[in-house]
Amino acid sequence: MEPKMNSKQENIWDLNSKWWFENVENGNFPEYSEIIVPLSSKLFLERERILDVGTGSGILARNIANNSPTHVIGLDLSLEQLLNAVAQDRDGIYIQSDSCKLPFGSNTFDGVVASMVLEHVESLQDAVSEISRVLQPNGLFLTILNHPIFQCPGSGLVEDYEVGINNPQWGVGDYLTESSGIEEISEGIRIPFEHRTISTYINTFVQHGFRIKRVLEPKIMGRESDILGGNIPRLLVIISEMTAFEII
Repeated sequence: MEPKMNSKQENIWDLNSKWWFENVENGNFPEYSEIIVPLSSKLFLERERILDVGTGSGILARNIANNSPTHVIGLDLSLEQLLNAVAQDRDGIYIQSDSCKLPFGSNTFDGVVASMVLEHVESLQDAVSEISRVLQPNGLFLTILNHPIFQCPGSGLVEDYEVGINNPQWGVGDYLTESSGIEEISEGIRIPFEHRTISTYINTFVQHGFRIKRVLEPKIMGRESDILGGNIPRLLVIISEMTAFEII
């Protein structure tokens, strides 16, 4: 049976696929070129079968496959995104599916990457449960998120005028209250966004059998770094492994 698609989410990502492709593929996000792509390529060097959940235009799937003799499958809800991925990588394997109902058998992969995905998924429990199901024991799970402190509702630049000096700061909004909303990531580009605390992500991973190996909090890069001095975490990176035993 084919996985049931979330048509509302699918349509949103289809509508925004051109903006995503033009910005990510053209290097307009330094986080991708300087952090996400190199880190993903390095971590999966020793893995053989990788799933890229929320592959988008396939930038991570391509780079992971090009840097190691691995078999990579890219999965995304948006058909438009997948068409862009195939156009860039005609030898790649790309599948349209919902991340909360993966069309693979249990213990299929020894590595999964979800970059800028889980903060847009309505049910974190369902998505993580499926990822844990398809991962083999000791399989690697790389999660990259917009940092919840950086993007919690109400966060943003504030001007702190002190002794006549313009001193920009980053104001943190309501971090502890988890919520669903629509995020405007660029003019006219609006996508669903789920704000969750760091503890919710980590506790959910542990609940589904993951052992946390390392947590990274890379700083803001590019123009925002110049404004804020690079003192705000832009990304949250969680590196974990699937345990070989059942968590009770």
